[in-house]
Amino acid sequence: MKTGNKTHILIWVLVVLLVINIAAITTILLRSYDGRPPRTDESFPDPPRYLHKELGLSKEQAERLKGCHAEFKEKKAGYFESMQSKRQEILNTLAETNPDTAELYRLAEDYGKLHAQIKKITIDHFMGMKKDFSLQQKEKLNEFIHKIRGMDFPEDMRHQFKHRNQRGPRHNQSDK
Repeated sequence: MKTGNKTHILIWVLVVLLVINIAAITTILLRSYDGRPPRTDESFPDPPRYLHKELGLSKEQAERLKGCHAEFKEKKAGYFESMQSKRQEILNTLAETNPDTAELYRLAEDYGKLHAQIKKITIDHFMGMKKDFSLQQKEKLNEFIHKIRGMDFPEDMRHQFKHRNQRGPRHNQSDK
């Protein structure tokens, strides 16, 4: 085979690989937007107020939750802004005539790290909230979390907060 043909084939392979990479990154970005309109204060209840009612929190618990939630929202907002900026950088790079794949991979990694930080902040937020909740409040919170995420609440998780010394399965009033 001539060297010119080998070079021609190699160029076509590189073009195909580049198209596949761009398609994969675009798919990831498009799937990160689920099509639902952003929640507004009118469409989603204020979490501290809603949880106060649903979990039967004391005034002290409600005040701590309100402060904890405000801190959580503030931390999360900074990461969301950074993610939005990173997403825009990815889209701008993809729109270039000859996008740099290495740069796109770096941007995708940065985006992933920001997303992981938001998940860690969310975990810390829920763990912090649970610290001074009663067993019953923790169970209700777990049910609430699964309900808002649209997940079925598995039976085996329902009892994960039962007291160590308690024997046998716990039953809700509705189970009787």
